Amino acid sequence: DITENTKQDYLARLPRLIKFIERNGIDRDLLLSYKKSLRDDVTLGVSAKNKYLTTARIALRELYRQGKFAIDLSVGVKSFQQSNKHKVIGLNREEVEAICNYLQTLGNSLQNIRLKAIVALLLFQGLRQIEICRLDVEDIDLANSRIYIVGKGRTDREPIHIHPETHKVLTQYLRRSQVKYGPLFTHLNRQPHGNRLSTRGLRMIFQNLLELLNIHKTTHGTRHYFTTELIRHFQSDLATVAKFTRHSSLE
Repeated sequence: DITENTKQDYLARLPRLIKFIERNGIDRDLLLSYKKSLRDDVTLGVSAKNKYLTTARIALRELYRQGKFAIDLSVGVKSFQQSNKHKVIGLNREEVEAICNYLQTLGNSLQNIRLKAIVALLLFQGLRQIEICRLDVEDIDLANSRIYIVGKGRTDREPIHIHPETHKVLTQYLRRSQVKYGPLFTHLNRQPHGNRLSTRGLRMIFQNLLELLNIHKTTHGTRHYFTTELIRHFQSDLATVAKFTRHSSLE
């Protein structure tokens, strides 16, 4: 009982477990040994290691549930300890300016207009990646300058105001793509109306842009930029900022 985006995230991380099993075989300490191999990988952060470990735990539990294993190999192994504090460094104004200047040089192909729309939703609306991927065409109300989103941990849609720049590029995107219903963003190499862009696909699109501009930040850094700009604008009135960022906690 998971969303399609979550399913794709699991599938993307599963090959690492399969390769580990091919090299080391299966025993009662499989998950613990896999965790040790993740701990030794200096290229992964704690959050990424926990995602790989969670994928392995779910896969092993499902194999036990389906009767493929005689015992449940998913139990008895803790996750990596992780601080609740955000440690991602957000984009700064100079980097955002570089991104916007580059986008202005691009032509009007569907791929370029889609990129501009995604960047606008990240930078000027401060949307989370999953919130962008969940958007349907029906959630975009250009006439009233509103977007209806399903926020983190929520099941119902809530309206947010559309920034003028976002309004402009979304108008261009909807005209150019001619998508009338269903997912707002789909994979360009597939048919529309059903092949929703995943969070992994969205990250790849934006990270490719950052790499092109030699900016060493993450996609989530756009939300940090958005929040920081609001803190400056509202002079550190965090309660007001939280209304715009939709954070449940001021921390």
